[in-house]
Amino acid sequence: MNFRIPILLIAVITGFASCKEKDTVAPLDKNPPEVIVVNTTTDTINIYQNNVRQNNTSSIYPNGATGYLPFLRGTQNFQIRRTGTTDVLFTKAVAIDSATNYTFFVAGTTADKFFTTIDPIAAAYDTVENDSTFTRSVIRIVNASYNSGPLNITLGTGSSVNVKSLAFGTATPFMKFNASTSQEVKIYLSNSSTTQIDTTIAFQTGLIYTLYTKGSPTGAGNAAFDIGLTTNQYIPLNQ
Repeated sequence: MNFRIPILLIAVITGFASCKEKDTVAPLDKNPPEVIVVNTTTDTINIYQNNVRQNNTSSIYPNGATGYLPFLRGTQNFQIRRTGTTDVLFTKAVAIDSATNYTFFVAGTTADKFFTTIDPIAAAYDTVENDSTFTRSVIRIVNASYNSGPLNITLGTGSSVNVKSLAFGTATPFMKFNASTSQEVKIYLSNSSTTQIDTTIAFQTGLIYTLYTKGSPTGAGNAAFDIGLTTNQYIPLNQ
């Protein structure tokens, strides 16, 4: 009888250790990963984590984005489905960590056109908060056009933001720019001096922006080459 207690204790410890090694945590995790999902396809979609729908308040429309949604941490299987159907367009395993912000870009209907970014939102927020001129915002640029090739992008008078050879599936860091006046955005294919996109955007000061490309340089209609803009909503943990 005296030997059963330590044996039972070992079994309990072993079981606890194996639970700690699981890839998921309970939804009550105080600092879960938080994820924005951007849809640059021509379809209206929903995102599922381990077959549980995450964007419960609304589907994600073309060129639409969610706010930051809390997800389970670890290596998870994410399914993308068209709204109104149970058919899975694709499944992608993605590793996400606690207390980290991400953006998932759905740039097509196959897994090779899905990519993620880590969003250093806290540092971007500090940059905006510590701007004594009250003219600044921060912006990053993402190439979400899978068949555009690398892109050159300028933003602002005098090209205050100048990005060279930005490949599909990659993002710049967040960069400061003057958001108190409208800014011109120009986008070129890296092997051409012809402007593919030339537009002016009225930004607001004190915000965190992600500007992304979508569609195809040879596309038309909803698949035409264009840009999208979203704000990375963020509330500091101490507020």
